[in-house]
Amino acid sequence: MRILRNSRLQFRNNNVHLELEQIKQRLNILENQTLGKKTAETFNAGNNSNINTNDINELFINEKKLFIESKEDLIKVEEYLFTLLENEEKVLKEYRFVLKRYNALSSSKLGKLTLFYWKIRRNLFRRK
Repeated sequence: MRILRNSRLQFRNNNVHLELEQIKQRLNILENQTLGKKTAETFNAGNNSNINTNDINELFINEKKLFIESKEDLIKVEEYLFTLLENEEKVLKEYRFVLKRYNALSSSKLGKLTLFYWKIRRNLFRRK
């Protein structure tokens, strides 16, 4: 079960990285298409246009960088959540093991006697 869950996490992590690469490729394609349209529009408008192609290019590149950074931050957060999930699963597994041992101890005759002894001992030391 642990191996299956780890493989799911690795598969999800790989998918996120592949999705990020696909988004970067789409952005490059959109950038090329948009820059081509904007430069053609400004060239056709002539010198009377107040739109500067460099300004448009800079704005588009800045937006692209912000989008990529947000996606990378999202990936980091998902990886952090995966590590937290793995840690929680580990703690839960240890808790189940301890609970199983405690139940085995408390259900046996000698175990009941031991638990009774610990209870009396704990009560005696509290009074001092």
